[in-house]
Amino acid sequence: MRWFAALALLLAAGPALTWIGATLLVQRTRADIAALAPRATPLLARAHADAASRAALAPLLDRAPLATTLDRLAATLPADDRLASVASDRDGTLRVVVLTADPDALRDALRREPVLSQLRGAGQQRDEASLRVTLVGRPQ
Repeated sequence: MRWFAALALLLAAGPALTWIGATLLVQRTRADIAALAPRATPLLARAHADAASRAALAPLLDRAPLATTLDRLAATLPADDRLASVASDRDGTLRVVVLTADPDALRDALRREPVLSQLRGAGQQRDEASLRVTLVGRPQ
């Protein structure tokens, strides 16, 4: 009978000891967290500042570099067309002036190139032997 009582006591003590051990581990973990919090605060502040900097720079880094856009533009222009000027604003808006004999052919060529499809006509002027077409937009 004593063996059965001892066995029953051991079976009942298992879950109780597990609960006590878990409680001690939780208390120790909370104490470790409280001890680490003062050292973690500057690291968290720096991580938040880094995230804010990355978010501010993302629009600049996500757009195509100007050299890539110019390469695409040079490859896309019809054979007789020439670039007169190219300017880029801080926000990435590109202003391109092209000398062309046929503005419709120029616009069709630009529409077929996905990177340059955002360039829209902002005006045109008659030059000596050609038309000066101004295009404005944000290439992708």
